[in-house]
Amino acid sequence: MKLSQRAFPHPVVGNADDVLEAAFQSPITVSHDGVNYYLSVDVQCSSPTISALIEKGDAAYIVHVECSNTLYRSVFEFTETKKELMIPGENLNATVEVNVFVRAKQDISGYTVENSHSDYGDTAFNISTGDVLAIAEGMTFDADIDFDALRSVSSIMQIRQHPADGDMPMEVDFDDEKITILLSARDFENYKIVKTAKPLSATVAAALVLPALLEALRTLQGDHSEYENLRWSRCLKRRVEQVGLSLTSEPLTLAQKLLELPIRRALTNARMVLDEGVE
Repeated sequence: MKLSQRAFPHPVVGNADDVLEAAFQSPITVSHDGVNYYLSVDVQCSSPTISALIEKGDAAYIVHVECSNTLYRSVFEFTETKKELMIPGENLNATVEVNVFVRAKQDISGYTVENSHSDYGDTAFNISTGDVLAIAEGMTFDADIDFDALRSVSSIMQIRQHPADGDMPMEVDFDDEKITILLSARDFENYKIVKTAKPLSATVAAALVLPALLEALRTLQGDHSEYENLRWSRCLKRRVEQVGLSLTSEPLTLAQKLLELPIRRALTNARMVLDEGVE
């Protein structure tokens, strides 16, 4: 839900130059305790019109939180300028988008805002319940708590079929928000079947995720300026810090520690499958 820089039928504080000499901002601090996320909202509004509507109860501050990965979407309404919101960690994963705005709580006739752009002239507007009256710049944050090491790292990877035909080795592409593992058509079909078998998940991680992670770490250790703003780069560097490791460590060792010894888990799982198959 992207609200900033939209064309509204009436002047909206904080939307480009709709209203001059007035601002609507809402810095948000995100934290978590390993179970829940906490969003601390600090609303800053310099428009007397908006502030008066809030105080009167004709409008309210709104925080809209949306996570496309989990399909979570929620709206929080309040009138205080400072507010702390709690969201269970299980509801969020990967990129979370947050927007703060002011919404009318009832119809308002003859609405005008001081210092509106000259294009609005002396026009008075009829506002309907739910209309946006002020908007702050949206923000995003990366949610990755409540996941084990493998799932945390896997959340920044995607596995796709290679667009080219024929047999070919696995390739890794770093140009997207997620690290993309490309498999040949035959390998991709086998992967889709094998990944559904829980006892084999560790083997898949060792065969696919480990080498892709290894290459990603080597990329970050070099000149990686072109990837700095991509989600996989930010999350991976943060993950290294969270587990108390250093990005300067030997890549193969670092990759195995991040995945909590995937080779050992793959061999252990394979041994279990063999033992179960022995009569």
